Amino acid sequence: YRKEKVTPIKSGTFWLSETPFVPGSISWDAAITRICTWAEFEQAQTGEIFYLFNTHYDHIGEEARLESSKLILNKIEEIAGDNPVVLTGDFNATEDSQPYRVLVENSEGESGVNLQDAFYKTIYEHHGPTSTWSGFTEIVPDRRIDYIFVNTDVTVKQHAILADQWDGRFPSDHLPVLAEITID
Repeated sequence: YRKEKVTPIKSGTFWLSETPFVPGSISWDAAITRICTWAEFEQAQTGEIFYLFNTHYDHIGEEARLESSKLILNKIEEIAGDNPVVLTGDFNATEDSQPYRVLVENSEGESGVNLQDAFYKTIYEHHGPTSTWSGFTEIVPDRRIDYIFVNTDVTVKQHAILADQWDGRFPSDHLPVLAEITID
């Protein structure tokens, strides 16, 4: 983050498990330990508070991904309340999956959090490919598994998936996702 633009107020980590405050905990059908890290920021210019959450869902466990979505919604509500929220990460789930639907539709109805996919909320047309999985060498169609979600207090001006290559290779097996946002 840019220190001249925002100041971190507090931060924390919780584990994507049935015991989210037990470091290293694993639950459901997860293959490995997964976390969500968050921070509360104050904007230097306006004094406005917003929250950023970043996560990485399990790559094997279907139940773990679903339960992680439910847990994250509940934790966002508990930690951020009614403040502006941005949630980013590798969700290892496509938009036709239940974990995605839980986040954007709150389809389990367990939280008052209303998240929107920045891909669809952008004011200007999306830029770049529509998939984020490359396996380092080739963009795999219909594999958008990395997302930026925002609540209704955040405006998305531009959304992009970047496909820059060096010597015919991508720098990662996932393409970077970028959004230009403003806090309303």
